[in-house]
Amino acid sequence: MSAKIPLKGLANAALGSLGLEVYTSVRNAALKLENLKALANTPFRDFFNSDQVYVFHHIPRSGGTSVTRVIRNWFWVVRDYRPGGERDQSFFENRKDVSSLKNYKCLAGHFGVDGCYLCQRYPEMLTDDRFRIFTFVRDPLETKISLYYYEKKHGLNVGVTLEEHLMGRPNYIANRLPCTKDNYRSVLDRYYFVGITELAQESLDKLADLVCRPRIKVSVVNRADRDEQVSALSPAVMRRFRSENELDYLIYEYCLEKARAY
Repeated sequence: MSAKIPLKGLANAALGSLGLEVYTSVRNAALKLENLKALANTPFRDFFNSDQVYVFHHIPRSGGTSVTRVIRNWFWVVRDYRPGGERDQSFFENRKDVSSLKNYKCLAGHFGVDGCYLCQRYPEMLTDDRFRIFTFVRDPLETKISLYYYEKKHGLNVGVTLEEHLMGRPNYIANRLPCTKDNYRSVLDRYYFVGITELAQESLDKLADLVCRPRIKVSVVNRADRDEQVSALSPAVMRRFRSENELDYLIYEYCLEKARAY
C-alpha cells in the first residue's frame, strides 16, 4: 500500500516554495468560501453586536477539524493558528484584534503552547463574559494514540513505538489548557461549553441549541490510520498510562460530568 501524501506536502515536493504559496492561496480562498455558508444562518443582529463572541479552543487530536467543519455553518471562522505549527516569533507578537470581533465571527486556534496559551494571548477573554469559549476533549488514551499516528504520518516519531510514545509527554490535555490538579475545575468552569469527542453529534447538537444555530450532521475528517500496535497494548501498559496521566483523566471525567448537565 502506498503512503498517503498530504496535498500540502505534494505541492512542496513538486514545486518547492512556489507550490506552498499556491497551496496556501487556494486554501485561504476555499476557507473564505466556506465561511460564506455561515452568513445564511446568522441572525441579523449578530452582524452588528459584539456581546456574544465565540472562541473555539481547538485541542489537537480531539476532533477539532470535524468540529470546525460544523461551526463554519454557524460562524465566520477567524483562524488564529501558528503557521505550519512552527514557533514563528511574529505570530507570538501579533494577536488578533478581538475587540473588533462581532457576534457572527468565531475565533479558533490551538492556544496550546507557552507563549500563546489562551490565558497569555487573550487574558481578557477569561474575565469578560462577552467571550464564550468552547472546546472538545477526548478520552486521554485515544488522544495520545491519535497523536502518535498523526505525528508519524507527518514524519515525526520516527523509530518510536506506540508504547514508548504513550509513556512520554504525560497529561497532554492538561498541558494544552493549561491547568493543574489544584485548579483544573476552575479553569474548565471558565468555558461556556465543553463537548466530548466520543459524543460528538450529541455535543454539537447541544452547542447548536445554545448558540441558536441549526443542528448539523458531523462528518469525521483528519483521521489518522492505525496499525496493529493498538490492539497489542497490554493491560499493564494501559494501567501505567492511566496512572501517569491521572490529571488528564480527572479533566476528562469532569468534562463528562459537565456535558451531562447541559
